[in-house]
Parts: sequence; C-alpha cells; structure tokens
Amino acid sequence: MIILRLVQEEFAGCRMMTGTGLRLRAEPGMKSEIITTLPLGKLIIV
Repeated sequence: MIILRLVQEEFAGCRMMTGTGLRLRAEPGMKSEIITTLPLGKLIIV
C-alpha cells in the first residue's frame, strides 16, 4: 500500500491521453492555430 500511495502522489495532477490525434491549439476555438497533436498515451500535467 505504501508503494501505491507514493505512485498516486507522484502522478497527482497528471492525466493520460485516451484518444488519438488530440489537437493542442494556441487559443480556444476551432479556427485557432494548431500547435501540436498529442498522441494516444501521452502523459500531460493539468
């Protein structure tokens, strides 16, 4: 249980991409410039 708690604390605030080809844009809105595309399984900090 101690190991699980350490892992949870280490990754608190992180999320994993569950879809493919998510577009990260410069601003909100569909017409905004696409900065990059995030791949499936990418770990991101929110």
